[in-house]
Amino acid sequence: ERNWPEILWYISDELSNGGEKSAKEGVELAKLLRKVPGIRTIASMNGPWEHIMVPHLTISMPNIAFPVNEETIKMIRKAGSEFWLYNCGDERLTLGLYPWRVGAKGRFQWHYRGMNADPWDDLDGTGSDIIYTVALTGPEGPVPTLKSQMVMNAVYDHRYAATLEKAVERA
Repeated sequence: ERNWPEILWYISDELSNGGEKSAKEGVELAKLLRKVPGIRTIASMNGPWEHIMVPHLTISMPNIAFPVNEETIKMIRKAGSEFWLYNCGDERLTLGLYPWRVGAKGRFQWHYRGMNADPWDDLDGTGSDIIYTVALTGPEGPVPTLKSQMVMNAVYDHRYAATLEKAVERA
């Protein structure tokens, strides 16, 4: 009623790493937070242990280890949880057309600068592991990488597919 922005409360990240105990703790946290008015709860899930959380989340955001397949997508929807994707690959296809194809309402992907090196010095001896990096720190500010162009193209792919789908529905 006040036109405040929506709040997505990100409650957990990959609780399956901690096994059944961690997933059960995630369920209890999700149950508590569902009582908070005006928020939606979301969790990134990376394994079968976290299946028990789905009925208690507003948004379920699995990755491929959950796994993401027809059975789990149906299970998420049947529980009344919104289906998003999480870290399902950082390629153009998995960022753009894949979420559209499986009917995900949202998509989250790590994009960070993952190196312990000077990005401008290939000879500093520490390597240049720039996995998921969409920008580097430059002397004058952020410098986009080729990955950022690919992410932009993936967004356009998704928008194009969604637009085409709506046009076909209208026709």
